[in-house]
Amino acid sequence: MIKSLQVFRKTFSIILLFIFLFPFAASAQNQNSPVHRKLEWGKAYNDIGTFNDFSFWIGFDASFSETYIPESETYAWVIHFAPEGIYLSLQKGKALYSGVDVNAGFNFFYGLVKSPYGDRITKEYFNNMSGITFSLSSFSKSATSVGPLSNLSIGISSSTTVFKNSATDNFIRAIQYGTGFSISYALISIPLPFSVSLGIESSVEAAFYPIAAWDIWDNAGAL
Repeated sequence: MIKSLQVFRKTFSIILLFIFLFPFAASAQNQNSPVHRKLEWGKAYNDIGTFNDFSFWIGFDASFSETYIPESETYAWVIHFAPEGIYLSLQKGKALYSGVDVNAGFNFFYGLVKSPYGDRITKEYFNNMSGITFSLSSFSKSATSVGPLSNLSIGISSSTTVFKNSATDNFIRAIQYGTGFSISYALISIPLPFSVSLGIESSVEAAFYPIAAWDIWDNAGAL
């Protein structure tokens, strides 16, 4: 568990280093690019700028499954980094997963995607991103070794998510890493150290709301 958390922290540190040391490496010369906009607080934008065609995010989510049908719901707050500033979005989704249990959990994650639009990425594109997540257990503990409560457990896991475009069913250039905590009660115990979930619904419910501006561009759109 400690080793997996160390790897997670190192990878996350590299992502943050890239974001904050190179916030000006935007491939946006078009004056209509989001990179050159003056952010209006409280306004929801349908697109945000990219760093040389890439968009980065970090966030946390809460997920749960309240029936033994292997379907879960997830709600996430996501912070998006762009050359012009930082945005916040609220997202939700549903997924099928490899388990027969009721569960609830929290997850922290970070990721990036290459935008097909170059200097911007849109809310619609995020809406069409459907994730396939592979999770590996770092720690798991049952309430008791025998009896009805033996199927009640808590655990910590790390995850990797790849994405498909739900409109075209093609894989896209995006990846997300996460780590989280969960508690579950299994109807059928499956003693495997990993699980897989397949996203079946995803949507950006509220986006993109600016929460900070870099304030690095002058009125002419130059550094």
